[in-house]
Amino acid sequence: MTAFVQKIRSWSRWINNVNAFQFFQLFRAGSAILISIILAKSSLGLADIAVYEWLLYIGLFVSFFWINAFLQALLPTFPQLSTDLQRPFLANVYLLFVGVSSFLALMLWLQPELWIRWLTGQNELPWFSWYILFIWLNLPTSLVEYIYLLNNRSRQVLLYGILSFGGYFVAVVGPILLGYGLGGAIRSIVLVGALRFIWLTYLVRPWQYTRWQATEIKNYIWLALPLIVYTFLAGAAQMFDNWLVGWYYEDKEPFAIFRYGARELPLATALAGGLSAAMIPEVSKNVSTALGIIRQKSLRIIHWLYPISIVLMLISPFLYPLVYSDAFSASARIFNIYLLLLVSRVLLPYSILMGLKQTRAILFISVSELLVNVILSLLLIGEWGLEGIAVATVVAFLFEKLLMITYIYYKYSFSPKTYIPIRCYLIYSTLLIVAFFLSWQWT
Repeated sequence: MTAFVQKIRSWSRWINNVNAFQFFQLFRAGSAILISIILAKSSLGLADIAVYEWLLYIGLFVSFFWINAFLQALLPTFPQLSTDLQRPFLANVYLLFVGVSSFLALMLWLQPELWIRWLTGQNELPWFSWYILFIWLNLPTSLVEYIYLLNNRSRQVLLYGILSFGGYFVAVVGPILLGYGLGGAIRSIVLVGALRFIWLTYLVRPWQYTRWQATEIKNYIWLALPLIVYTFLAGAAQMFDNWLVGWYYEDKEPFAIFRYGARELPLATALAGGLSAAMIPEVSKNVSTALGIIRQKSLRIIHWLYPISIVLMLISPFLYPLVYSDAFSASARIFNIYLLLLVSRVLLPYSILMGLKQTRAILFISVSELLVNVILSLLLIGEWGLEGIAVATVVAFLFEKLLMITYIYYKYSFSPKTYIPIRCYLIYSTLLIVAFFLSWQWT
């Protein structure tokens, strides 16, 4: 018994903000992958799966451009506040999130046909009203994991991730397997959104902090505004890809095939994305020390992610029909192209720029990335179809990271080798590209 307790304590000490947030992102991505697998194996047809993916797409469209920006701006802002201002500040941020979420949900509810037609090219979308309710309840709850992160409550990050995404998984999959169809699943996730919202409200306790912190919130919003534009432009590339597929193809099936292929390795987004977010406060505290930490931890995730991606690259043509169904065989090629995003994903110049509050530079770079993505997508969809859109995304994303690295070098004289393990990175990237061309011959 004593040995078991010691192991638990040792495991608890191992958990820190960085790896806890990485695991949280892994839970998020992993639950989405598992849901997609079960939906493909269920009695739902491609048309119903396309409806589910369209609902997710609309929810992402109305949230990505402001939620990520406000959350990213929270990371360097919160540590610089005095202790007595931090809790009231979070209560004010809570009210800000709820207000924006309510406004967007109202816009969707007042003109549902307009939004559906504009975003999907379809005349109607089943269960859209229920999904609006989920959006309204769920969007503010993105604050929860960041509140835990900012207060160094790493174990709570893990526990919340398990309960939150586990509950969402059950809410989607359970009704479908029990025969209640997609409608039952959508109604169930509304309950999950309500529970998340109740927990967020209890965590923040806004009724205890009634004073509006005008100065702090104003500074916070001014920091976030360039990030909102940046996030919109950066995310607009993904939004544009989905929009282009919906409008270019009249049938619903190509949208489902593209969405099932246009997925990064969940472990990559979890480890790299979690590390990127967790390092922003560290950069804002001490950039010189943070650069070495970024290099060290980047090397660690490179050793993990590249071998897994190379293996997946080689077996995906055989794995996709097995894991999903024969209807999604064409998704394997798109998936392999998106695996190449790893070449950009493991580079973390964004954390450095964000930690140094270089939001304007981030904004201008994102404009360039969006232009590259849109132009290439329009040029390549006619020649290569869905694969052309995926190639444009990979090229544009790498272009963005290279611009950030160049800016950091000329602005601060930070050599890329101080935060990128260049030799190891180049060797692994070459092997991944070789695996891509080998796999391409098999699909």
